Amino acid sequence: MELGIDLTKQKIGTTLFIETEDGQLFEMKVVMPAKGVVEVHGTDPRLKTAVLGVLTHSFSGDKCIQINHWIGLLLKMALVFRNGNLESAPVVHATVKGERWSYDVF
Repeated sequence: MELGIDLTKQKIGTTLFIETEDGQLFEMKVVMPAKGVVEVHGTDPRLKTAVLGVLTHSFSGDKCIQINHWIGLLLKMALVFRNGNLESAPVVHATVKGERWSYDVF
């Protein structure tokens, strides 16, 4: 199994901090883990204000690897919003944060 975060195993309200290879930052608050629904905002101009979206899957550049509702090291994220989709650059850092704890996954 790939190193990463299974969104379906997170608690509602958990926050994920993600950095990608191109320097983009994403902050995702888990809203509905079983369906991959997150409230996202980040440094991408389209995400200046928090917006609801679905982290559908992460995938490798050649699309040989695809894991649903997953954030994986060196995998790209696919996010779906009401008004469009976003594919990130490969993820290089991820932190999971709860109410009184945080954990650097990679």
